[in-house]
Amino acid sequence: MQQAIQHSFSAAAASYDHPAGIQPRVAQRLLAEFLPGPAALPASGRILEVGCGTGTLTCELRNRHPGRGILALDLAPGMVARARQRHGDLPGIEFLAADIRAFAPAERFALIASSSALHWIRPLPELFRHLAALLAPGGFLGFAMMTAGTLAELRAARQRVAPHKPAAGSLPRADAALAALRAAGFALQAQAVERHTQPCASGRDLLRGLRAQGIAAGFYGSGASLTRGELARLVHDFDRHHTAITWEVLYVLAGHPGTPAGGST
Repeated sequence: MQQAIQHSFSAAAASYDHPAGIQPRVAQRLLAEFLPGPAALPASGRILEVGCGTGTLTCELRNRHPGRGILALDLAPGMVARARQRHGDLPGIEFLAADIRAFAPAERFALIASSSALHWIRPLPELFRHLAALLAPGGFLGFAMMTAGTLAELRAARQRVAPHKPAAGSLPRADAALAALRAAGFALQAQAVERHTQPCASGRDLLRGLRAQGIAAGFYGSGASLTRGELARLVHDFDRHHTAITWEVLYVLAGHPGTPAGGST
């Protein structure tokens, strides 16, 4: 699965920054409401971004924390190359193609941030334990990830058209992700599950858009394993029943293990 994700996102690096994509909206919401400001972070330590894509959130993090270095990781080399092309001349930012699961630096980070990426990484309990070990005392983990209600309309169309071919993968449930966070020792400071609705002109446009964003359609339920005829029926069925799609997003700010827990939103 990780190899397929790496290839899919590398191939989509040039088209990823589509203005109609959901990712910029999610990143802005995360930045505005859930990521801490400079005064809340430990005095030292860089920021680690997991799944930096083409560097949109990376640049915003640098603007918010101008005196703090940023290490921005992505599994897909194509995405990292694109991020370097767009933002590589900015001082204080290091882009690196790496799998976070095998990433073992000597340093610890004041903030770990991630937008629209952690849902690709399994298993979540191991991921959150690893991220906890990478945080400096007093540091924070802030992220937005897609959860199980995402693209429910597309999954429903697939179920109607090809019930004998269930989708190859599924997104994590929000409650399961929060349970994994708590089990890893994180102290939840703020959390919210929000549903973003996005108008969709047609099922064909939707599938094209998902490919352009690097999203493996089969993972979300559109069906890489469907035949050409089944895909045509999927598009027709979607157009009959739906004019929009839903993105279900879990937003979280969590403190380093040992930090007192905060409220929720």
